[in-house]
Amino acid sequence: MTFVHRTNTGVRHVLPALPALLLLAGMGASALVRYGRLGRVLLGVLVPWLVAGVVRITPDQLAYFNELAGGPDGGDAVLLDSNLDWGQDEGALTRFAASHFVVINPRRPVQGLVAASVQALHDLNTDWSAPLRWLRRLPVESSIGHTIRIYRVDEGAMRAAAGADPVGPVDLAAWLTATGRPGAALEVLAGPPPSGAVGLAWSQARVEAFLALGSVDDAAALASTAGDHDLVTYIEQLRLESRGVPWSQRSRCLLLTKLGNEALAMSELGTLLIDDPSNQGVAFQYGILVVNRKYQPGGYEWPDVVWRSR
Repeated sequence: MTFVHRTNTGVRHVLPALPALLLLAGMGASALVRYGRLGRVLLGVLVPWLVAGVVRITPDQLAYFNELAGGPDGGDAVLLDSNLDWGQDEGALTRFAASHFVVINPRRPVQGLVAASVQALHDLNTDWSAPLRWLRRLPVESSIGHTIRIYRVDEGAMRAAAGADPVGPVDLAAWLTATGRPGAALEVLAGPPPSGAVGLAWSQARVEAFLALGSVDDAAALASTAGDHDLVTYIEQLRLESRGVPWSQRSRCLLLTKLGNEALAMSELGTLLIDDPSNQGVAFQYGILVVNRKYQPGGYEWPDVVWRSR
């Protein structure tokens, strides 16, 4: 399975082949010995190299990759998931977070110190679109083990990285909007948008910047070109709300979550649960937000929900 599909579901599928591979390696070593002095010198270099690599990676053997594959810190370019990360560095991350104000795997762009797992950096095991694409362009400040990378995010770093590829300005604009500077985001995205998928992302970032500025009409005029049905729905609901037309509170909270305002969504869902504690849909969505917030220390302040007995 591993050899015939692009999706690698685990190195465990090739474990039965390891005895044969070790036998081949032994046969190769024997051939080098018979080759003469040059072969023995080469063998004398390769064996200590292998032993040194194994000793150096201890006790993080799961993250072992040889130098030809990029080494332990470059293995995520080759394999992911259980081949590399089973959460073995989470304890060290907890200790790091106890002495540093760090945001972990943020769902929306943030500034300051950010810790990101290799799984999240490659959009693996996440339920939101391209969550850390904006972070991947930045230089790694340090690493925790071989599966968690630490970045220091500020405007200078984001602007310096924005020219790395055509989507860079879009991610810079999204970061500026998320950190409270939607006007600067619109300046970054001034001019006609590119064509194709980048153009859709460009338009979506402009719509979100207009919404952050409270310019609902400007956002509505552009929303149809953003290719995001949820955004269009959200804007239409805002326009209805401005005319006093009520709409589904749960749908509103789902859209708030999508647009990055989890704190407001959690607060409003908590209020709904106070009034209707048997509403399983609201309770489920509220629980999801609570779990996400627990995995993002420093992400946002816990909202105040005044629980009361009925």
